[in-house]
Amino acid sequence: MTIEILILIGGLILIILGANYLTEGSVVIARKLNIPELVIGLTIIAIGTSTPELVVSITSAIKGNSEMAVGNVLGSNIFNALAIIGVTALVRPIRLSRENSFRNIPFGIATAVVFLIMTSSVLGVSFMPSKINRFEGVLLLIGFAVFIYYTISNTKKYQTSKVDSKKPVKKKTAQESKAAMKENVSAVLMIVGGLVALIYGGDFFLESAIKIAKAMNISEYVISMTLMAGGTSLPELASCIAAARKGKSQLALGNVIGSNISNILLVLGGAAVITPLNLTGVSQIDIIMLLISSTLLMLTPFTFKKHQIDRIEGTILIIIYIGYIFWLIK
Repeated sequence: MTIEILILIGGLILIILGANYLTEGSVVIARKLNIPELVIGLTIIAIGTSTPELVVSITSAIKGNSEMAVGNVLGSNIFNALAIIGVTALVRPIRLSRENSFRNIPFGIATAVVFLIMTSSVLGVSFMPSKINRFEGVLLLIGFAVFIYYTISNTKKYQTSKVDSKKPVKKKTAQESKAAMKENVSAVLMIVGGLVALIYGGDFFLESAIKIAKAMNISEYVISMTLMAGGTSLPELASCIAAARKGKSQLALGNVIGSNISNILLVLGGAAVITPLNLTGVSQIDIIMLLISSTLLMLTPFTFKKHQIDRIEGTILIIIYIGYIFWLIK
């Protein structure tokens, strides 16, 4: 058991380091392309910090543990919306832009509703099968492509508006060009190294988690909803706290919203295309809690201090999450 715990921790460290390097390298390249901060949070950082969930869920699907693939996504999204936003708001209140309040957060809720429909059999509605099949997986991936296209098209509008005030382009010196090239090579190496660490870390983490669950006579699904979900969401937590401390709340919120969208559309979609995902073990409370956590994220900007998630609301979100975990374990 001790060896399995050490392997679990080692795999988690590889996952976190891999996600960090992958994200940092991607952000360097994105900023060179003049991509806005919110868009970086919604896409590059969100996808980068979702790669642990992607790796663990796809690895689970390949090895026939579809319950763990679904539980990992469900648990991660609930953890993101309640625990991460709550902790981030305690560090510094999160100010919301009109774009976040009326476009990005509702898009996140719409994604949760799509998942709710696909898992309707768990809620006792029989018009959907009790699994997420390959066709539905393809639909989720198409939805993710639409989300990325929509976000990037808005970026182009932003860049076009900034080009109006053209300034003379200063020619780079040989030394500056050499430094830029070095930075680009470093960014590419971080991306490649991050991907390698994620692949191996995900495999180690999953294998040890399954063995620990069996040794402790705990359901693999419960392990995926708690231990695995919290572990694979650590990159989001770390990046959100860092962004909040630097006063970049838009980056932090964009990270959580984009990560939750990516988890359902990209992670579940990709896993379902590899192998249909059975929904046995998924409870009604888990699915309802996903929808509640997404809805709370939309409502909090309009309570207490408007257009921001303050410390009181952050505390409420954390209390709700602790209560949910207590119920899940019991």
